[in-house]
Amino acid sequence: MEQGLNGSEAAEDEMLDIEECFRPVAKTWGRSMFALVMNAGMAGEAMRVLAEVLERQHSSNGIHALKMLGGSFNGLSNAYVLSQGWTDEDVLACDRDIKTAFASRIVVPPSIILTH
Repeated sequence: MEQGLNGSEAAEDEMLDIEECFRPVAKTWGRSMFALVMNAGMAGEAMRVLAEVLERQHSSNGIHALKMLGGSFNGLSNAYVLSQGWTDEDVLACDRDIKTAFASRIVVPPSIILTH
């Protein structure tokens, strides 16, 4: 029961597992699209880091395998987007909203309290 572009309704308490700054995005676009776009972003970043490592190691087999993995992930993601009836524009807008929410996060570093 998810609210957003796909037309179902999500209760506020179902968003407790999502970091607070991202909840408006998940509410706007729906939990499924939010999860897909967020995970695609994390997977893309992980693949970028792996590609750098593999290039430094001159691992052509590793780079080839990473390209195959990326292609497979993109194919599955695109098939899921189509199965949900989402448009590319909607997915891009969700990605933009996630990036905006991420940039606006207030991260308070842990403080060290010294006691005597």
